[in-house]
Amino acid sequence: MSEKKQFRAIKGTRDILPPDSARWNWFENTAREVFESYNFGEIRLPIFEETDLFARAIGADTDIVSKEMFTWNESGPSVESTLQQMWLLKHSAELHSASSHPVFANRARPDLVVRTDEGVSIIEFKRRTINQLTVANVLQYRKAFEEQFPKEKSAKLLLVFAEEPSAFVDKLARENGVEIEVLSIPDYEPQQVSLRPEATVSVCRTYIEHNMQALPGNQKLYYIGPMFRRERPQKGRYRQFYQIGAEVLGQSDAPAIDAEVLEMLLVFFRRVGLTRTTLYVNSIGDKNCRPQYVELLREELRKVKDKLKEDSQRRIETNPLRVLDSKIPEEQPMIETLPRISDHLCDDCRAHFARLKEELNLRGNNISDINALRNLTKLSSLDIAANPIKDCTPIRGLPGYEEQWEHGIISP
Repeated sequence: MSEKKQFRAIKGTRDILPPDSARWNWFENTAREVFESYNFGEIRLPIFEETDLFARAIGADTDIVSKEMFTWNESGPSVESTLQQMWLLKHSAELHSASSHPVFANRARPDLVVRTDEGVSIIEFKRRTINQLTVANVLQYRKAFEEQFPKEKSAKLLLVFAEEPSAFVDKLARENGVEIEVLSIPDYEPQQVSLRPEATVSVCRTYIEHNMQALPGNQKLYYIGPMFRRERPQKGRYRQFYQIGAEVLGQSDAPAIDAEVLEMLLVFFRRVGLTRTTLYVNSIGDKNCRPQYVELLREELRKVKDKLKEDSQRRIETNPLRVLDSKIPEEQPMIETLPRISDHLCDDCRAHFARLKEELNLRGNNISDINALRNLTKLSSLDIAANPIKDCTPIRGLPGYEEQWEHGIISP
């Protein structure tokens, strides 16, 4: 007779019970009242979208897309399994054996290890280059193989894609001795979907799909709901978490719009009892000046690469702005010496940022709780807007809540 199993909430999730659920309802309803008083309308979005939507908008080489999304195939065999079958059929005459080699039994396994007259090949199958760790993983497979079989000829490394890889991955593969093969899958249109890790992308998709750009004026929208990221659960960090976000979409990017969103946020904080806040404002430039800053930042980071941890070293090439988000204490002194983007803005962005600060100062009592307004060294590379970054972190507030707001998003 089998033992009775006691089911519990999956690690990284939580149940919200009374009386806490009443507090959550009050908190969310207060947000609705404040946001709607600024003429924002609520938008309700699907919890999952096509994976490519997030990959293209957030960035294929970001941690969110490459490591943190809950993703599955909607129907039919996966691209990877289809690619593997096609590759085996194409190269069947050359193969002596094909398997997952036992040397990887206690490690992450590659998709396939084959032996031919020329030796051993270690192969990974990918639809497209949505994982910046692909090459690094394959290199680890080779290292494991060589440790186990030191007298064997060095294993050949191969990545097989269903689509042409990005220029970055192609270059990285060549530099590390990894070969690439592209196999076209005829008439194959799989739909890969993911639970949403954030909602800005979904709002933008909705705006375009429903032709909201044809409506008069800017569209002011807010949303409330759960988001999902496959992170390592720890205190204060959940795999299912909740956000309140506000977005303004349209033709105008006047600084007054950014100032209004910040004002609305601070009014909301005051309404829910957060009495001390510090507002930090920065600019990430635009498509004209940001790329030049990113390249400058990459060059400076290369000079101190050996002093950085593995993740930061990888991000130098994939997304150097992410290095600035590092929380590793040993890296902070080096980050403090890096060029500041505020010193490398173009004239238009510098003028936009100056007007934003003027707009904030004009808002009087509604932003009187701001204790500091200053440029930041750190900035997030995930913000897709063309100018300011807003990061408002309350210092003291509701019991049981640790609210953080970033880019118009509040996360209880």
